[in-house]
Amino acid sequence: MEGYNENEFEYIDCSENAERQPQPKRTVFLLVLCILTMINSGFSFISYLLMPLMKPMMEASVDVYAQFMDEKSLEMMEQQAHFLANVADWKFILLAAAYALAIAGAILMLKVRNLGLHFYIISQLCIIGFTSFLIGGPMRMTVFGILFTLLWIGLYVWQMRLSAQGDPTEL
Repeated sequence: MEGYNENEFEYIDCSENAERQPQPKRTVFLLVLCILTMINSGFSFISYLLMPLMKPMMEASVDVYAQFMDEKSLEMMEQQAHFLANVADWKFILLAAAYALAIAGAILMLKVRNLGLHFYIISQLCIIGFTSFLIGGPMRMTVFGILFTLLWIGLYVWQMRLSAQGDPTEL
């Protein structure tokens, strides 16, 4: 028996021979991963988007922190503030765009769409590349940071596969 659902405007095959494919169902752990990604990437997006406006205040803020820090920490903070003040604004905007892509990927993965996983992986590769090669200096990605990113991508791949199988009880 075949039918047409007028409310949904889609063709529905109600025959007994119709294959029943499991509908993708988001796992609880995938939900947690996506929420954490949206929080972190959202904060990073806003930070890097506003960085060009904050650069003039960075070196001045070092004076405020000087009374709370030891000399070595203060010197490191001064070097980092000086470095960041000399980074071109477009590089921070590009980094903010990569974090926006990560947010878009997380939103799509909440809907259990594989395109979201691709967006997320591309964004993470861009972030590693931008921070390590385009900006460099103190923003260069460490080996631990790269391994953590690869772990996070692996968790997303695992959870998207579980979700595609339609088993929301797996963690």
